Amino acid sequence: MLFISENERRRNQDFLGIEMISGFDHDILSKKYNGRNPFSTCKKLFRLIKSNTYSSLILGEWVSVEYWFTQLFFKKRHTSMMLESSIDSINGIGPKELVKKVFLSQVSKIYANGRKHADLARYLGFKGEILDVKGLGIINYGKVEKSNRRSKDFLYVGRLSEEKNLNMLIDVFNELALVLKIIGEGPLRKTLQSKAGETIEFLGYIANKKMGSYFQSVRALILPSIHEPYGLVAEEALYYETPSIVSSACGIENTLCFDGVNSIVINSRSKIELKNAVSRMLDDDHYDLIKENCKSEVILEKNRQMVNTYCSTIEATR
Repeated sequence: MLFISENERRRNQDFLGIEMISGFDHDILSKKYNGRNPFSTCKKLFRLIKSNTYSSLILGEWVSVEYWFTQLFFKKRHTSMMLESSIDSINGIGPKELVKKVFLSQVSKIYANGRKHADLARYLGFKGEILDVKGLGIINYGKVEKSNRRSKDFLYVGRLSEEKNLNMLIDVFNELALVLKIIGEGPLRKTLQSKAGETIEFLGYIANKKMGSYFQSVRALILPSIHEPYGLVAEEALYYETPSIVSSACGIENTLCFDGVNSIVINSRSKIELKNAVSRMLDDDHYDLIKENCKSEVILEKNRQMVNTYCSTIEATR
């Protein structure tokens, strides 16, 4: 298992949970992601590949130069990819999509996070095998506390950036005068704080190991993104048995989050739909029906199936 850096460039320091995999052989190519020297990381990659007998390659993305470099040393039939991007991320075939098509031409198998990710692979002309693993990986979960508490607070977790649609979210909560807790950092923090009313709290970064208590202390998570390749925080919320309001632009919609079952799905451009979704979550009868379908066991079973899929397909390529 190879990591480009000790932390993911947009995540909490403990997000990757590298300290949890000490029982697995792994190497870290760089101390940090931003500012790393790609020549040095590729040089280290070359030494690792030549000194080990890897039977197959699973790539985590197609953005970083290290992934392109690693492809050079493996045959196509032994190369697969975890596809996080969804069909909603593109609008026609342009230069970027042509580059992605080239990358996929060297891959024989795709582990798709969900339906929208599989749709993207097919749209880009991928002809190989596509396996739906229903997620990005296995989250470093904490303990689930069983409670009948009915908080009226809501939660947003993620980057404070334009594509997350936080201006509309704050407008809605200013009008409703309900508590919204915002966890995360990003370029819009000062702008958002300047327009936020007294019921909106900005909590900054929270260590991943402490996130469980926040999920379990609120009514629901809200992820109103205009663009969201997957939406891992909604999976976390489900594990902690907390319903979500997610936009239809999130890759997790119809993968793990289903409208009227364990979540409410909205149009990210509709302020009225968001307000109505919040009102529906505050209706105890409707809320109880949705919350009943938010079970940690569902996520744990998904994880088991995911691991089995990876293990069986890797074994088959040996």
